[in-house]
Amino acid sequence: MVDDTVRVVALDKDGQVVLVEDAFYLQRGRVLHLPGGGTGGQTPLTAARRELEGGDRTERLRPPVAGRH
Repeated sequence: MVDDTVRVVALDKDGQVVLVEDAFYLQRGRVLHLPGGGTGGQTPLTAARRELEGGDRTERLRPPVAGRH
């Protein structure tokens, strides 16, 4: 069984999509992607806040519009 995951389409103050850069083994390099990860048993909204490192910039997060609930 695969754990549930969350991805976040975050916008900066200029309306640009925020991407993160990580090293991925299978791609053998660094990849830009949307912030996200496993929910770890949290609700999708709580997991999304965690992936964005919390703080006062996440007050306008909205629940997912698509996905498995």
